[in-house]
Parts: sequence; structure tokens; C-alpha cells
Amino acid sequence: MTTLTKLALGLMGQLRPKPAAGDAAAQIRLPRPQRHGGMPLMAALAHRRSSREFAATPLPPQLLADLL
Repeated sequence: MTTLTKLALGLMGQLRPKPAAGDAAAQIRLPRPQRHGGMPLMAALAHRRSSREFAATPLPPQLLADLL
């Protein structure tokens, strides 16, 4: 299947991802995201930036749930 075919099928909603095989990570249950507080969307977009620094510690479950 060519990349163009995959793109067309994906746009039409016909291409489904295959489940992970092998050493797939176990599923984790996240807390409900916090949907109140914070800054308005347009302000967040105006202040966004990219960063290439990664911490050695994992994200807390609540922060991960809010981001996802």
C-alpha cells in the first residue's frame, strides 16, 4: 500500500491503526482532566513556545491527563 493510498484512506476514516505488538506498555488509568482554571485558549496559543529539553522524571498522572 503506498503512502498516498494510506493518506487517502486515513482521511476517509477507512484506515485503522493496528494494535501494538510485542513489548507494548501496559495501560494506565489516568485521573479525570481538570477542565477549569488555567488561562484562556487564545492566551495560551499566543504564549506558546517549543522546548527541546526533557526531564528524567515522568510526568505526574494529573498533568498527563490534562495534556491528553
